[in-house]
Amino acid sequence: MVNITPQAHLRGGIAGQSADTILPDQVDIVGGDKPEIFSTVETVLTGQEIAALTVVGFDGAGKVVPANNSTVAAVGVLPYAVDSTGGDVGAEIWRGGNFKPEALTWDAGYATDAHKAKAFEGAPSPTQIVITPQRTFAV
Repeated sequence: MVNITPQAHLRGGIAGQSADTILPDQVDIVGGDKPEIFSTVETVLTGQEIAALTVVGFDGAGKVVPANNSTVAAVGVLPYAVDSTGGDVGAEIWRGGNFKPEALTWDAGYATDAHKAKAFEGAPSPTQIVITPQRTFAV
């Protein structure tokens, strides 16, 4: 009698299981699919070192700086770290999307979940950002 052990790639349609860890140190940043993520290219103010996923706004001259919930209103999210210590630099800014607040880097002025949830309300066009906190459900 022959004992045949089917190879995984030859078992089409037969359920199997596997477990993978992909980018374990990464946080899922997307809270939903509406509104869609879109970006604009803006100028980051000279002298800034801004971390990836920082909530940003515009200073009085229209240059990108971290938003602080008092003097600089939130208008977008910087998707990657930027160093403008050598002079103004252009950077992509997400101006639309649905993000989880725990994935973003916030100034201390956004101390509560309520501050974060309302951070982008009233932001100038074309900003369309929604903050969707992680939800848990009990059965």
